[in-house]
This record gives sequence, structure tokens and C-alpha cells, in this order.
Amino acid sequence: MNAGNICNFTLLFLLLSIVSNAHAAGLPQFKIDRQQSFKTEHLENIPNLKSVLEDELVYSQDSSPQVFLYDLNQDGSCEILIKSHESLCSSGGCLYIMIDGKSRKRLGELFGDPVIVLRGKAGQSFPDIQAYTRSGAGTGTLETFRYSNAKYRSVSSEDLSGKRQRKYLEEIRKIPVRESEKAEKQPM
Repeated sequence: MNAGNICNFTLLFLLLSIVSNAHAAGLPQFKIDRQQSFKTEHLENIPNLKSVLEDELVYSQDSSPQVFLYDLNQDGSCEILIKSHESLCSSGGCLYIMIDGKSRKRLGELFGDPVIVLRGKAGQSFPDIQAYTRSGAGTGTLETFRYSNAKYRSVSSEDLSGKRQRKYLEEIRKIPVRESEKAEKQPM
């Protein structure tokens, strides 16, 4: 093999690697399921936590919230996804509030079930998140959230119905469900 062929082969390999990585960036990494992923935790050091739990997520003073702990941005601290009290959930999903694990600041809120965490793209500090909300028989909305300016914000919303909705629901069944990390990893 001469130097020209080696150069062409190397260039082809590099291009294929770039295309492969770009395609993988938007693929689902794991699913957060409202029935399987959450556990009861006692939370501390979160500004306005009492107000968030009682006023927004409808927890009583004597109950502990259902949370999902996972280090989304790989900074060594688990982010906290707090699920609303079950009385606020519907067939369309639940309300969730996300808290940064390190700063304890609110990152945003979303509604749906399931919540899908996508594979992070190069240069992103937090991965994109999708939430699916059932609207009725055979219809639903898929909303994508992206971390920008210290918050998760909705960047797109797509109505799904008929075959598209059925195909989406079949695909998300294949995505592995992630359970919450252990609280020991969570600095309180």
C-alpha cells in the first residue's frame, strides 16, 4: 500500500467515525419511568424546597418526595429529578422539577411519561431530554428540552398520532429503564 492509499484510507476512516458519532449523539441513552425509576428520599440544602414540594408538587408536610438521582453532566454530583405527588399525575404523565446536584439551583421543569435522556453531544454540558405526553387515544406530544443559559428549555414539540405515535411507543419500549442512583453519591 502506498502513501496515497494510506492517506485516503485514513481520511475515509476519519469521516466514517465523525458520521457515526454524529448519528449516535441524538440516540436515546436511557428512559426514566415514573413507576420504576423513582424512590423516596429525604432532600436537604435545596432553596425553596418546602414551597416546591407543597405548592408545586403537592406533597404534604409529612411525606418525602419521589426522586430520581443521576449525574447528567458528569460533574460528580447527581442531578435531582423530583416527581410530583401521584395525585398530580395523569395518563399523560407527571410534572417533574429538576435540580442541579452541585449548585442546588432549579434547572427546569417538564411534564410527561416517560422521560428519555438522549446521548450527549460533543460540547454539551447536559444531554438533551425528551418527554412524551399522551393527549388522548392515539395522540401525544413529544417535547425536547435542551440545557441553555443555566436552565433546561423546550426547543421543540412534535404532535404524534396514528402510525407515527404507535411506532414511537414501540421504539421507546426498547429503551432501557434507569433506576435512581444511590443517595450516598448525592452530597446533601
